[in-house]
Amino acid sequence: MKKIITIGRECGSGGHTIALKVAEALGIPCYDKEIISMVADKCMVSKEYAEKVGELLTSSMYQSYYGYGKISFPYSSPSLQDQINSTQVDIINSLADNSSCVIVGRGADYVLRKRDDVLNIFIKASMEYKVMISKEKHDLTNKEAKTILAKRDKERSKHYYFYTGQTWGDAKNYHLVLDSGVLGEDTCVKLIVEAFKNS
Repeated sequence: MKKIITIGRECGSGGHTIALKVAEALGIPCYDKEIISMVADKCMVSKEYAEKVGELLTSSMYQSYYGYGKISFPYSSPSLQDQINSTQVDIINSLADNSSCVIVGRGADYVLRKRDDVLNIFIKASMEYKVMISKEKHDLTNKEAKTILAKRDKERSKHYYFYTGQTWGDAKNYHLVLDSGVLGEDTCVKLIVEAFKNS
């Protein structure tokens, strides 16, 4: 039976690596940056712009929402930003219709919320753990890593709420929330694989 795994993740929690390992263990594709490439091609924009708009709240979007009062969902401004997000939604639905897969981020849990073949996961970790991992990976100071991580997660949270009206990382929106700093990446992978097989 076809099943979809969505993996939301805090920046620095190892969610991308966990997603790749889960996909490899199950023998199914994993879509993350690939979605950005698909969106960029269809909307004829750069991958950098598609990535920024597809998961982060841009300054003009922030001003529209927070500067002029709350607007209804879904947001209906006929902007390129919304065209990109609409295209992203179409691509996520198409991937889910096609075959079992792992989809990382991009509000896929919300996009696919009406389906009964989806397992929604969220990966979190303490700031201390995320700083440690980010320092090693990107050669940053403690202060630099903490600032970047906090900013990135704040932007993701704003974008998620902007388009869904829900709180990013709220346990009630997921079937399984895992702390990679406590459990370790490999244990997270095993738990997700078992949940996939038994759900």
